[in-house]
Amino acid sequence: MKDYVLFAELHSREMFIPLTHAPGEARADFGEALVVIAGVEQKAHYLAMDLPYSDDCFVAAFPAETTEAFLEGHVRAFAYFGGVPTRILYDFVTGNKIVVLCRSPFCGLGCKQPRHCRRSTF
Repeated sequence: MKDYVLFAELHSREMFIPLTHAPGEARADFGEALVVIAGVEQKAHYLAMDLPYSDDCFVAAFPAETTEAFLEGHVRAFAYFGGVPTRILYDFVTGNKIVVLCRSPFCGLGCKQPRHCRRSTF
């Protein structure tokens, strides 16, 4: 019985990893929300990008979650922030649009680091 109680206590403790973000790092994710436009409720897709270190946030809504919306959202966020973040941490994006972006020479990682696209938590 003592062994079971010890095992249960060890495995019931809440565990977490504190997140720290360097200046210039951003997080981005797409989401959905119900919005009212001209009196009609409809679903909108939005790109949210934030700079956790400074608590600044940008959100842009689009009619659909497409590659074009993904890229346009980034362009608008960079204009809002006044520059491009040093690193963007992405949550899962449907269709692996991130993998396509990371094959670009602008990525800086050159797809040589295994954590470049697929991790949902960094």
